[in-house]
Amino acid sequence: MHAVIFAGGDCADSPLSQTVLKTADLILAADGGAESALQLGVFPKAVIGDFDSLKPSIKKELTKKGAQIISFRKEKDETDTELAILHAEKLGATKITIFGGIAGDRIDHILATIFLGFISPVPLEFISAYQHAKIVIGPATVSLSGKKGDLLSLIPFKKDVKGISTKNLYYPLKNGTLIFGKPRGVSNVFTDSLIRVSVKEGSLFMVHTSI
Repeated sequence: MHAVIFAGGDCADSPLSQTVLKTADLILAADGGAESALQLGVFPKAVIGDFDSLKPSIKKELTKKGAQIISFRKEKDETDTELAILHAEKLGATKITIFGGIAGDRIDHILATIFLGFISPVPLEFISAYQHAKIVIGPATVSLSGKKGDLLSLIPFKKDVKGISTKNLYYPLKNGTLIFGKPRGVSNVFTDSLIRVSVKEGSLFMVHTSI
């Protein structure tokens, strides 16, 4: 089951976001993310959080229309997004896409949300208006569709990532290594509509930016 969670960051409408929403079996929102969902014409089945950022009028509207409101105290260990992820897991999600979790002006929340992807038992992906990010843990091979000129960034997480081979990228790698902390893998370029990345060892944060 594919669950989409609207987090608090910006998530403008785009062909990418609409494509992903069409594959969703379940729509949830983390606190103020419910407003972003409504702006895209999407009604969340449940809204989870401490409700320090969702307007009371919108919360009231959601309640009247049948959304489940799951409230937590402000004094808690988890972020609202993490609570929403845990709720999706409880409902049986096998894939989770976070809308807005990688956009906005709270870099602390953005980083915390991304890091959740490396510990979640359910695969997490991340969507903003024109970016689609996922975590790749080797050994693995991933194919991505896009268009010529799109950007792909490969960012090592925790340690060096080894045995990286790519196809149809302007700066190719063949059994190469990306060093943790070095930005060498940022802003590679699609040379075709379909690219492939293989990883033998390590964890990559892979970001596809549509141009």
